[in-house]
Amino acid sequence: MIATILLLTFFAIALIALEIFLPGGILGIAGLLCVGVALYLTFTSDDLDSIGAAGRGGLALGVVGSVVLGLVLFLRYFQRTSVGKQLTHSTAVGGKDGYELLAKLEGQEGIARSPLRPSGKAEIGGKKIDVVAEVGLIDPGTPVRVVRVEGSRIVVRAV
Repeated sequence: MIATILLLTFFAIALIALEIFLPGGILGIAGLLCVGVALYLTFTSDDLDSIGAAGRGGLALGVVGSVVLGLVLFLRYFQRTSVGKQLTHSTAVGGKDGYELLAKLEGQEGIARSPLRPSGKAEIGGKKIDVVAEVGLIDPGTPVRVVRVEGSRIVVRAV
């Protein structure tokens, strides 16, 4: 019976972890059902009478703790795997560093890559970035210049 409970615990961890790849709730609910069945068997199985109430409580705590620990470890180390690296974004720009990078765009020229009505995409310095037209609408292919940077807002004007 303990083998069945451990197997259900393993399946619970696997199903809940798979929920990340196949969202929709079905696998997560199935994983939670596995935990529920494992806990139900822990407290109702006649095969476990020899371990007593304290043993059943410890086994139940082990089931829940294993699921929580397994999921925490999975979420923590998943991004370091080859599949995790493909599914997660590895760079982060924030704080003063991100705004300093944007401030360096001021005065640079580029080309509108989408209609700016008033916001859209422009290619500046070889990178596509979100921009806002200072005045009016700007058609794609029109040369633009960054006139100011306000936090994360990049304002451009047609050249």
